Amino acid sequence: GLLPKDMTSWSWKTIHKYIVEGKTLFWIGGHTGQWREWQMVPYHETLGKLSEEYLWENMGIMAFPGPTSFVVAHGYTIVSKTKHKELAAKVLEEAVAPDLLAKHCITTFRGPARKSVLEDPEFQKEKYLVLVSKIIEVARPFPSHPEFSKYNSLIYDAISGIETGKLTPEEALEFVIKRAKAEIKDVIVK
Repeated sequence: GLLPKDMTSWSWKTIHKYIVEGKTLFWIGGHTGQWREWQMVPYHETLGKLSEEYLWENMGIMAFPGPTSFVVAHGYTIVSKTKHKELAAKVLEEAVAPDLLAKHCITTFRGPARKSVLEDPEFQKEKYLVLVSKIIEVARPFPSHPEFSKYNSLIYDAISGIETGKLTPEEALEFVIKRAKAEIKDVIVK
């Protein structure tokens, strides 16, 4: 078949090796940090760690198609009973300052959570991050729902079933609908 039957049981090292050695056509990555990881970890059997130039010449990237892509948006909370509300607010203000978020993006090689980061001069030097940051225009955070992890697990199981040939796409859809109705309180299926 088109997909190896055991691919969902592969180690990350094996997955990354196949990607950087050009043995895959497409890979849907979970975050943008792999680009830097491939430069730091010797996944390629012959070349080892890859240069950024090699990646630009041999890899392509794009946002996940659709009307939107999801990004992880982290929320911060100040507990109402805190004794130092003003100090806590100041700490959060500093934590989300565009220059500090830009440094975080450059260090972790993850896209920015705020558009203001895009203006940072140091961030602008990172060609790859600037490119992947265009996703901000169509991105939205994952749904804020207490049982989202259950839904996410159902989707993972359904996709794994398709990848391994145990489910057709139609069967996977039915699987998700049936299990979501049974396991997720007040779920709405359209």
